[in-house]
Amino acid sequence: MKEPLSMIKYFPELELVKDEALRQKVDEIWNDLWQESAFQRLEDLPVIPGMDYPHVRHNRSVLHHVMAAADNLEEFHGVKLDRDILICSVLLQDASKLVEFEPAPGGVHMSEKGRQFQHGFFGAAAAMKAGMPMEIVRNIITHTIDNPVYPPTVYSKIIFYADQIDMAGLKADTWQKKGVIFRDSPYE
Repeated sequence: MKEPLSMIKYFPELELVKDEALRQKVDEIWNDLWQESAFQRLEDLPVIPGMDYPHVRHNRSVLHHVMAAADNLEEFHGVKLDRDILICSVLLQDASKLVEFEPAPGGVHMSEKGRQFQHGFFGAAAAMKAGMPMEIVRNIITHTIDNPVYPPTVYSKIIFYADQIDMAGLKADTWQKKGVIFRDSPYE
């Protein structure tokens, strides 16, 4: 058995979650997937295979994008969102990478589980098993373009777009529009 992860060390934003039970479940879900993971150090988990960029930094950045969007929606439109739902959803959206990826000679590749199921499946299943609210489970499974269902709520839409914005910032976004002419960006 591996040493459990200190979630506050990696994700200090978890302390912003007011509901102690939700906070504990996030910790449990990450640690359950961690025990199943082939990684020995969380620092070795990349955003995606073939990209030497730490997952934790990406996940925290997505959370900050999401919180900024929630602040803007509240300030400009009076839309109040449950921050506990947002924070827990974002912290769990990519937890399944622990079992979707595995160390391999020369880097990291998709694991057998990662090849069999869409991204986010294992995190959503773990969240459901842990008794997380269905809103969080839905946000985890719909945060990815791998899911055939378009994110149906404002929560899931914010997370979906924030994740893709962050990946675009890393020059690793996977969005494609069909029938669109791509031109060189004047901003790069």
